[in-house]
Formats: sequence, C-alpha cells, structure tokens
Amino acid sequence: MLYIINEKCDPAFNLAAEEYLLGMAGEPVFMVWRSRSSVIIGRNQNPYRQADTFYLDRIGAPVLRRISGGGAVYHDTGNINFTLIRPSGGKPVVDYHTPLRPIRRFLNQMGVTAGLDGSNGLVAGGKKISGNAQHIHKGKVLHHGTLLFDADLDVLARALRPAPHGRYQDRSVDSVRQPVANLLPLLKRKIPIRAFMEQLAGSVQADQGGRRIQFSPADEAAIGQLAHNRYHRWQWNYGRTPAYRFSNTIQLGGHELTIAMRVSSGTIHEIEFSARDLNARFMGELRQRLQGCRHSRADVADALSGDLAAPPLKADVRKTLAKALF
Repeated sequence: MLYIINEKCDPAFNLAAEEYLLGMAGEPVFMVWRSRSSVIIGRNQNPYRQADTFYLDRIGAPVLRRISGGGAVYHDTGNINFTLIRPSGGKPVVDYHTPLRPIRRFLNQMGVTAGLDGSNGLVAGGKKISGNAQHIHKGKVLHHGTLLFDADLDVLARALRPAPHGRYQDRSVDSVRQPVANLLPLLKRKIPIRAFMEQLAGSVQADQGGRRIQFSPADEAAIGQLAHNRYHRWQWNYGRTPAYRFSNTIQLGGHELTIAMRVSSGTIHEIEFSARDLNARFMGELRQRLQGCRHSRADVADALSGDLAAPPLKADVRKTLAKALF
C-alpha cells in the first residue's frame, strides 16, 4: 500500500488527487489531507438546497462536487480527510465496516471510542465525528471520510444550513444532519493536527504495511490539470445538479410576487412570475431576460442588470429579485 500525506489545502486539487489516484495507482493507496474552507457535496446533490451559498460567497468558501455519492460536508484546515483506494474484489456491495476498522482502532488508541452511526459515519459520545462516502470504478473502490479534529463548528453549522423547506423540489440526495463534535477535546493527549495526521498514517501503515511516497512534479501537473478541467468549473459543481423545480414568494414594492421555475443542466428552462396587481409587461420582460440563463448568482445578476421598460428596474429591486431566485 502507498501512503501519502498531501500538504495541499486547495479543495479542487485534493478532489482531483483522489480521482487521479483512483485511475492511475497500481496498488492500494491511503492518503491523508486537509482543505481550506469549502463545502463538498455528493455527486447527486443540489448545492443550493444543501448549503447556504449566500453565506459561503460572503466568506469566500467554494462549493465543489465530488465523484462519490452521499451528503454534504464542510471542510476547513481543522478537519482531516482520509482516502483509501483498494481493489473492490468484484463486489458491487458498498462496505463501510472494513475501511473504517483501522480508523476506529487508531482513534481508540488516542482515547476516543468511535462507533458506527448505522449508516456511513462515526460517532463519539453520541455526536458525529466522521462522515464517509464511496465510489466504485473499474474494479477499485474509493473510500473517503472526514475526521472533525478542530474544525470551526459555528461556521460548519452556518455553511450547511439547508434552503427553506419547499423552495426546491427535486430527486437529489438529501444530507443526513446530526449533531457534530471535534476530536481534539476528546483525546487523552492533546497534540497538533499535523502530528495527528502523521500518527494516523503511521498507524494504518503499521497495520497494513507498505511505503510512503510523495506526488512527483508530473503527478502534480496532471492533478492540477484535472482540477482545472473539472473541480474548478461551475459546469461540474453546479451544472451537474439533477433537474429541479424552484418556487418562492416575495414582497416587491408592496406587491406579492410568486416565482416558479424549472432548471435542468444548470439552466433556467422555464420561469413564470405571477402577481395579482403587478404590471404584466414587467413580469413578461423578467421572464424574457431570465429564461435560458444559467442559474448562477453572477448570471442572474447580469441578466437583471439595466432598467426594464415597465417599470424601471431600480438597484434595490434588482437586488431583491436576484436574491429571491435562490
């Protein structure tokens, strides 16, 4: 088995590194890594439904889509991630018990009794400390998980705040929300996060055997290209969201305005505005501007820029409308 302590904190690079290793590694791999503040959603999730994207924009934290399923997780440099890539043995059944066994053993050595939560996570003291997901590809299984070590749990709670109930209707996968806790207060001996990562990799290596490696310049170049082509792109992170319907009702200049739209492949294909006493021409012009637009904050703001003929679209009205569409 190959062991890598990945020092990069770019979430796009790190997701690309997992995918690169899944395709290129000729033997099992165990990688430990961290990412700066970001939300990582499952392959079949709707980012607008699972995370507070307004808040994430304000703090400069991106949303990225991984290749595995499951729910949304928050990453920051106080959160440790581990990746295990191994042969699937021709079994299509997802198995979380086997890859989590050495993780649980190590946590127990560190004074933390971690149990399975009944699905794909680990709990300690009744609170979740680890979320996990898997992806099977060409005879290999990619298992990756989080370990909340010293993450900012207040930011985590804000970042993963879901959209108001009923605003999005779709068949995307929903996240399972549980109380969470950091590992650092639970350890029998407090150590820095980097030392914890080293000890985690060393514990698995002592159990499984193998050798430590680092990414070569050629590896890093290939991973960086994959990050650029996939994980840095809106088309992957947002455009791959399963089709959804959106509805919202707002007050606009003393009028009650109802918005209903259908989005697929990240594009607004149908949008309707209705209000009992609002100018029909105004609503028609809004529909004309937004239909065919990408459902992204930047594209919607651009579509609403400038004045509409009836009535003139003032800056505060544009801002209210742009926010109401998410």
